[in-house]
Amino acid sequence: MSDWPLPPLYEPRGPRDTDEEVVRAFLRHAGPTPHSARLHVEDRVLRVDGDMPLALWVGPRTVLLLFDLPDDLVDIRAAVATMLAAEGLTMLDEQQPLGIVVGMQLVGARTVTWDLWGDDIDEAFAELRKAAMGGDGDMLLGGGLPPGF
Repeated sequence: MSDWPLPPLYEPRGPRDTDEEVVRAFLRHAGPTPHSARLHVEDRVLRVDGDMPLALWVGPRTVLLLFDLPDDLVDIRAAVATMLAAEGLTMLDEQQPLGIVVGMQLVGARTVTWDLWGDDIDEAFAELRKAAMGGDGDMLLGGGLPPGF
């Protein structure tokens, strides 16, 4: 048996609140982030039950929601989908192929698919393409260049 801590390796910080408030904080992507009994936010990742990625923040009104889930997490996915809808987002594309790329970059998930959620289809796909390319810091998008270039 190892002396290393068992997952979850991250202890949520901030105040305890409802699942709805955690999802709202995740969408804001700024300021203090509450956590609930099941959900917490780690930068651009909404996690469930300590370590399972459930949603990825792609842009101000663009989110990827995990499609491939174990049976015991289907209920929380449905609840988060309802919360996203209450915040004005809709599912724009099921099992979006670029979601796999973003999932690999953010959480190392190689074999799962993600549904694309947003409030504007053009903006959501632009944000998704940008995230798949590595974001604004990617050299192909003009960022990440050494000083003086």
